[in-house]
Amino acid sequence: MSLKDVAEMNYHDRKVEHIKKFWEGYGAIPLDKPRYFIPDLIMDISLLLPIVKQLDCSYIWIEVVGEHPCTPEKMEWLPKLLSKEWLILRYDYGESFTPQRPVTYKGKMTSEKTKDILHKLIQQSVMLKQILSQSVEKF
Repeated sequence: MSLKDVAEMNYHDRKVEHIKKFWEGYGAIPLDKPRYFIPDLIMDISLLLPIVKQLDCSYIWIEVVGEHPCTPEKMEWLPKLLSKEWLILRYDYGESFTPQRPVTYKGKMTSEKTKDILHKLIQQSVMLKQILSQSVEKF
């Protein structure tokens, strides 16, 4: 997708594309959307073993809720439908994201620990982009 294409998208779609590129930067793979409780994005991180261990999940269900809030039904049923291998991330709830675990999740990862790990991943991504841009400038 070109920069022009991204620039012509509405805010919601640009945010989804930005989140998708962030996770793809780590090697995550976008998956097809289910026909029920349609998310903005689903990312498969099951092959990224260090991140799977850190976040204690294999799949991420992503919602961008700024202008498109989740319905009460979706908020109630989604955590009941997904297995323990999932992490639900809602972007744009006052802070950059709000993590939620499915009801079946019995691990030790709290929302605060999840947020800390996600913030570290974001910092690593920013640092890597800075290093790469500096390397390009030198050549």
